[in-house]
Amino acid sequence: MTRPDLRTVRNVELLKVGRYDISNREGWTVTRPMLASILSAFRDGGVRRPPLKLGHVEDEVGQPSIGWIDGLRLTDSGDTLVGDYVGVPGPLAANLKGLFPTRSVEVADNWTAPNGRVFPAFLAAVALLGAEDPGVPTLKSLNEVTALYDGGASRVPAMATTGIRLVRASAPQSAQLTTAQRVQLRAAASRRRQRRAASILHTMEGN
Repeated sequence: MTRPDLRTVRNVELLKVGRYDISNREGWTVTRPMLASILSAFRDGGVRRPPLKLGHVEDEVGQPSIGWIDGLRLTDSGDTLVGDYVGVPGPLAANLKGLFPTRSVEVADNWTAPNGRVFPAFLAAVALLGAEDPGVPTLKSLNEVTALYDGGASRVPAMATTGIRLVRASAPQSAQLTTAQRVQLRAAASRRRQRRAASILHTMEGN
């Protein structure tokens, strides 16, 4: 049986200390204690690693994961959260710099772990961004990161995420759009992401 071509993308900046206006919250403040909480929750054990996905989607049911976040750590004296993308399909990994150079985190506030511990902040997922602007513009794009890729697959334990309330750190949309226009744009973006995911899976299967 042929082993799937899965890659690791290393040293990706995920979140930085600062104050940001993002898609679902104005004046979102990221602090060192928040980043430390995310790291502690990640290291607590008993939960899955945060999934990597194509953009933010309102309805998560049936959406594919295209990798996972591993190796979380803090740099810049605790000001920057860095991690690795693991288990990324080779065809997608080879095109990340051009198609999805930036990213947006989904952070859950006051998250309760399966063991009962409560964390002020928890990294629930990371969304890859293409044309959409990131809500944290100070993060390095993949075009600025050297020594990106390694091979290798990964095992991921399961975790239920139902009911988590998320902060999504992509840039806010233009206030000039009507509600109907926003709905149409979200639907079109969802269709594009589904087509991209289907194309990637089609390539992986060698069809």
